[in-house]
Amino acid sequence: MTAVLLRRREGAESLARRFDALFEGVFGASGLDDEEVDWTPRLDLYETEGTVIARVELPGLTLAAINVHLDGDVLVISGERHEGEAAGERLLRAETPRGRFCRRLPLGRLPLDLAGVSARFTNGVLEIRLPPAKNGR
Repeated sequence: MTAVLLRRREGAESLARRFDALFEGVFGASGLDDEEVDWTPRLDLYETEGTVIARVELPGLTLAAINVHLDGDVLVISGERHEGEAAGERLLRAETPRGRFCRRLPLGRLPLDLAGVSARFTNGVLEIRLPPAKNGR
């Protein structure tokens, strides 16, 4: 088991990167992209009867603002949230993250049917279903 030292002024992004690093031994590379991102959406990963289900919280975004693709054996979810001010509004407080985001989920060690991947975007949650390979790989 690896101990994780937390520094007092460490932000949530850095903490997320440390936790992802802990899981690299099981799932491969980190779930965070190495490129510069402004925020990281929350992601839950489930498994049921061999199907891997990824649910990503993306409230306030439209489907057009989200990109999902495979980069080799890595599922990449990226996009951008722009400023939300309407004409005549002046932002007084901003707690909603804005800017670019990216999550990368390595799939190489999982026996999945990548041709059978499906996705839906409902109420700000992107759900991606990755079914198991019919022959075990």
